[in-house]
Amino acid sequence: MVIDPTRLDLDADGVIDAGWSAVNGTLGAGDAMPTGLILSAVTPNGTVLEQNVFDTAIYVKGDRQDAADLYDMQLVVEYVESWDDVIGSVQQVSNVTHTDRYAAFQNASFDNAVVFASPVTMNGPDAATVRFSEITSTSATFHLDEPEGYDQMHIAEDVSLTAFESGVWELDDGSLLQVGTTVFSGGATNEFHNVEFGAAFDEAPVVMLQIQSDNGPDWIIARVGEVSETGFSYTVQEAESQDGLHPHEIIGYAAFDAASADGLVDWNGIASQAFSTDRTVSDQPTAFVFAEELGLDPIVSGGLSSFYGPDPANLRLADMTDDGIVATAQFIASEEMSLDDETTHIAEIASGIAFGSEGLLTGEAYVDDIVFV
Repeated sequence: MVIDPTRLDLDADGVIDAGWSAVNGTLGAGDAMPTGLILSAVTPNGTVLEQNVFDTAIYVKGDRQDAADLYDMQLVVEYVESWDDVIGSVQQVSNVTHTDRYAAFQNASFDNAVVFASPVTMNGPDAATVRFSEITSTSATFHLDEPEGYDQMHIAEDVSLTAFESGVWELDDGSLLQVGTTVFSGGATNEFHNVEFGAAFDEAPVVMLQIQSDNGPDWIIARVGEVSETGFSYTVQEAESQDGLHPHEIIGYAAFDAASADGLVDWNGIASQAFSTDRTVSDQPTAFVFAEELGLDPIVSGGLSSFYGPDPANLRLADMTDDGIVATAQFIASEEMSLDDETTHIAEIASGIAFGSEGLLTGEAYVDDIVFV
């Protein structure tokens, strides 16, 4: 939980004064100093200090050169009251290729991390998806995986990397997030399997899927079938040239229902939007306009959330443009060509969560309000 911003007085050496007095009635002398993770800070001249580079001494020096003025200097600091409130992290990872890439979860640590890295940009036209080599409590190692028949050498792409703690979570505004894994026990692909949510949603949520394991050598993707308030169905697909038999894999899922009708959520200072396109995303670039609150370069986490076209396909991000007010994504349902050159795909729905910036995501364990008598 992010508490109200607190003003902290600084000594001339740029160190927070242990005897500082109350400002705006928020904290006073003798109150406990913040011990949680600092998310951001704003200097007197309005400079926003990012979480991952926060350093009081450096920014004090850069903001006020006259040491005599530092007695009056203040920072507005936003911080997480407890690490227990951190349920996720989001970031953009550049220059991802066919070789393993390591990325830490923004200094966060999870008991059971479920990770999503989609959609892949489209700098290279060859079919590709992200495959995880390892997922730990603090990081993920992953690479771009091309289907059989391709040269397995993929140029650098960008992906979003969103990690969540497994569980059922409620945000401050009442939005509900459910994160977990299910096991594809192996065998024939293109058969649908059902997953039941731990708690029912008020309406059908947006659902993201990502294979968490790397048990079979063949290229594989997970696709959403149908979604309801109580669960969803999914299938896994190999490339068309393969035999359609695959060993067991772990499938991660995240289901999210925003409390607001427009899908907008203020996630501890990070603007986000639960989005779902119309049935418009095909093999040709399809525009989707994000909310103005997300800024001009949102971080998009999502995938195809329908199964109108049975040929293996996954969501790619062909481009992200803006008009100075809103950002527009160009989505593609990308088929592979391991069996033939045909890549035409009928229109699908794409869904997910877009974030206005990188950072940590907070929430609380969901408590069902059903009272048993």
